[in-house]
Amino acid sequence: MSVISWRELPGEEYAEGKDGVREYRRKFLAETDTGFDSADTVKNYYECPQRWELHPSGLNARVISRRATQQTKGGRFWDVEVFYTNDFHSEVENPLERPPIIEWSSVEYAIAVPTDLDGKPFVSTSGEPLAEVMVESPGLVANISVNVPEKPTWFRRYLNSVNNGAVTFDDESFQKGELRMKSLSVSGFVFDQGVWYRQLKMQLQSREDGWQKRIINRGYYEVYEKKVKEKNGKTKKKYEYKQIKIDGTPAVEPQLLDADGKYLDLLKDGVLDPEQLQKVVVLDFKVRHDRDYSILPLK
Repeated sequence: MSVISWRELPGEEYAEGKDGVREYRRKFLAETDTGFDSADTVKNYYECPQRWELHPSGLNARVISRRATQQTKGGRFWDVEVFYTNDFHSEVENPLERPPIIEWSSVEYAIAVPTDLDGKPFVSTSGEPLAEVMVESPGLVANISVNVPEKPTWFRRYLNSVNNGAVTFDDESFQKGELRMKSLSVSGFVFDQGVWYRQLKMQLQSREDGWQKRIINRGYYEVYEKKVKEKNGKTKKKYEYKQIKIDGTPAVEPQLLDADGKYLDLLKDGVLDPEQLQKVVVLDFKVRHDRDYSILPLK
């Protein structure tokens, strides 16, 4: 006993009152494999919108009720109606079933970058690296309020953490490491509609460059390979450090280094060398714990 076909019918209905409350109605036609299926079979079908599910057009409206009506007694076709409203908070009797309230804002962060948008490194005309260049990068801030039965067990562990996998909520998607838990708070207990609950507030910040520490690979010393002859007559490689010199003079600014720790001279015959540009390295350091954000009450 199951639904074997499902399609949405044209002609979605919409109404808006003077108080700004919007209401929507979508209609579907379902067919079951027998004439003995119940309305629950239809409403539990995976394509049927569930209670508190967002409207697919992102209208900040959620499902508050559904109705499935069998066209004829013992028939296999059902008319399904799904009702949405943006005034869903007043419709939910149990405070713990209310969806989170999410507010968005934008912010700018300064991040270190080795090159401009055209791939040109920040160096002087002599090829000397300029001081670490910080560029403003836009990001999003999500302030989230949601009711919970008690203070979450993960509350303390998630402070200043980053997401360990892709996350999507409120029609925004973020890649691994792009979100950071900036702050967390939880209220005292509140009694409403016969239910005790607490209000959890979270602030998540996004940054496309991620939240782990990134530093351009520069220094005053480079690594060089030295061959040392051992007592047994065999030659062994030994790595040592030597001070970087520019035209015979010790560098007064940290110089770019490649992935092997060797001095990276960007100039060839007085012109920037494209091959050398490709060797500019940005080092990544893990300074924040990553956590599973899929357990957060974001939907």
